[in-house]
Amino acid sequence: MEAEREALLLGIAAGSQIARRTGRKVVTVCGDCIPALQDVARLIHEGRLKGVSAKVKVRVEWVKGHSGVKGNVAAHRLARKG
Repeated sequence: MEAEREALLLGIAAGSQIARRTGRKVVTVCGDCIPALQDVARLIHEGRLKGVSAKVKVRVEWVKGHSGVKGNVAAHRLARKG
């Protein structure tokens, strides 16, 4: 679960930077590890994520593993290397 959590946090950090530069208001990160998603959602709710501003809302969504979401298989490979 730790690798999935870290991958979600990296996605949020990168997405937040892109959102600020492009004027977008929402960053959505997807994952298939429910405990990692719950942990990240708790951090967001508690305001404990550095680099996430009030101007950018972060959404966390569960997706079924290997469900055809672009990048999901590559993300699994990277998470397993961690």
